Amino acid sequence: MPPSLHPWLRPSWVHGLLLCALTAAAYAGSLRAGFVFDDFALVVYNQAIQELGRAGSLFGQDLWATADSGTASGYYRPLMSLSLALDWRLAGTSPALYHLHSLAWHLLAVWFLHRLLVILTQPLPALLGAALFALHPLQSEAVVWIAARNDLMGAALLLGALLLLRPLGLAPWRLGLGAVLAVGAVLSKESTLLLPLFLLLLDLAEHGRPRGWTRHAVLWGAVALHLAARGLAGVNAAAAPPQVGWVLLGRKLPELAALAGSLLVWPWPLSVGRDLVGWSLATPALLVGLAVCALLVVGSLIRRQRLALVGLGWAALAVAPSLVAVADKGLFGERYLYLSLAGLGLALAATLQALPRARLRWAGVALLVVVPWFLILHARVLDWKDDVTLWRAAARDTPCTYVYAGLGHVLNRDGARGEAAEMFLLALRGSPPQREVCPRLMDLAATLGDIQRVVEVAGEAVDLGCRDPITRGKYATYLVMSGRWERAVALAGELEHADLEGRARLVLAAWGVVEGDCARYREARADWPGDMDSQMQLLYHHGGHPELARAASAGLLCGPSPASIPAREQP
Repeated sequence: MPPSLHPWLRPSWVHGLLLCALTAAAYAGSLRAGFVFDDFALVVYNQAIQELGRAGSLFGQDLWATADSGTASGYYRPLMSLSLALDWRLAGTSPALYHLHSLAWHLLAVWFLHRLLVILTQPLPALLGAALFALHPLQSEAVVWIAARNDLMGAALLLGALLLLRPLGLAPWRLGLGAVLAVGAVLSKESTLLLPLFLLLLDLAEHGRPRGWTRHAVLWGAVALHLAARGLAGVNAAAAPPQVGWVLLGRKLPELAALAGSLLVWPWPLSVGRDLVGWSLATPALLVGLAVCALLVVGSLIRRQRLALVGLGWAALAVAPSLVAVADKGLFGERYLYLSLAGLGLALAATLQALPRARLRWAGVALLVVVPWFLILHARVLDWKDDVTLWRAAARDTPCTYVYAGLGHVLNRDGARGEAAEMFLLALRGSPPQREVCPRLMDLAATLGDIQRVVEVAGEAVDLGCRDPITRGKYATYLVMSGRWERAVALAGELEHADLEGRARLVLAAWGVVEGDCARYREARADWPGDMDSQMQLLYHHGGHPELARAASAGLLCGPSPASIPAREQP
């Protein structure tokens, strides 16, 4: 740092503290954010973390098994679950403490990275590289989303382990503490199982070859411990993505690289809604992004900065495991780049270090870039107020059928049924259509109040591809309730044996009574699970047969039902 600085500003640890303070100020708004998306399953409805006596069981379960989802994800992250259990014990369903806890992990990661860069480079390059990691808006998804805390924990503990184990000839306490942090990292997120390779990259940068086998053995021991623990817990590896997922990823990989490059220099808009099937990058952003990626590589090669190349290798290595999740789900999350930005911070610091001293001082002007980053972070954090604001922001910035479906689900949960139905229809109208919304849309349609609107929504859903038998069976009942008996009966006749929920059969039985043929009614009623007459009453009431509705209410359709006949008195 320039000697003109006040003496107390010169120590590098002061720079780290100031950077952490600025980062905390940038994310202060996150303390007002709520629970969103996976937070509900992992926190709000997760019985495992809410019972103190079950804390030990978190080490014997799949992450999503503890969330009572009934699914096996292949994710073994007990330390992440334990951190949520601690939050629950202290704050219950108040999200502020959860966000404060997540922010603390981010600040710890920033501190560790800054200390590592100070050792590997000079103070000013180290500060600029750490600032990229700390304050770049791309990091906001990982920091503000509680369910993404595993990224923060894994990165912080990995960086701490590297900081401790980097030197040769370690004292026993550093070796032991480094081992503890490495174990913590691999129990927080699976991608940190690559930790030995990160240390290998640092060795290549500093020594040109691996050195100090004890340091590497400690990290491989942590990997072995993770594998043994997950084996004892019965957690299998995550299911391999389908072939179509790998094909999609291969086709979209250049665009994803360009997206990362373009967001590095212009981090807006940020979104949780990038579905690869329906998403594409605009040509200007594609060209800018690819140019940025090329400049990063060419700049490091021209100056022959081995440390800068290692930083780029770190960035690529960190994001590689996330590509499996991208291929599996077809979704790209900005949180996948969290640890990669630490590698880019290393590459930036190494590149700046190679500048002549005069230019390096001018490079300090680059710190001004944190001003727009700071403002973007403040604007971005507002989107995380709750699920509705988050998905509305995604619909605004990256509209696609996946986002419309997500927004429809949260609107429906919050009682905004009319708007939810519109979002579900948008999810069906676009490409690719999100037909997973069909059952929810058909159930939602029945709650819209106006029967004509009910039929309109349900009919459009069927026309847009919601054509499974159960969905069309529901549509048949809605047609009856709007008085369109002939169309409903024709549809029910096609579905009688395919509609497993029996709505087609119900429509045909109701029509049989209208026509004076009680055989179908009696046959259906004989093995109907529950009170069929109450449902018949609803159909007749809305379908224009009030006298039959009254008869169904009294149990007198086609003669009195056994339940409506008084029991004979015993002599």
